[in-house]
Amino acid sequence: MGDFNFVEDDIDRFSARKDDNRSTNIMERITNKNSWVDRWRIHNPIERNVSYFQEGGNSKSRINRIYLNKQLYPYAYNWERTTIGNISDHNMVYVEILKKDLLFIGKGSWRLSQNVLDYYPFRVRTYELLRDKE
Repeated sequence: MGDFNFVEDDIDRFSARKDDNRSTNIMERITNKNSWVDRWRIHNPIERNVSYFQEGGNSKSRINRIYLNKQLYPYAYNWERTTIGNISDHNMVYVEILKKDLLFIGKGSWRLSQNVLDYYPFRVRTYELLRDKE
């Protein structure tokens, strides 16, 4: 992840233009060698989502990107970009990655409610079970 200072596709720059082939060719070799993918672009093949705005100009580009290994591909979600105030002319890009083999339970992880945890008979029985297993 980071600021790559070049775009791979002309759709990632406004006004549209390709960058120097040397940069894109090197990046293509690196991503192929490491099995990296730009998942955001795969899922948004025609969307413009710029992360850099040239100050005093009209240039905008998606030079801030996250690549991930193809094995992590199914576990990545919530691809976003957000402003970080007036401290940068870049937007921050981020993604959330689930732990591999984590059970899918819907929104959030399941847990006992505080009422159950505070229920005295439950606490006594749980303590007994844990003590027996110890």
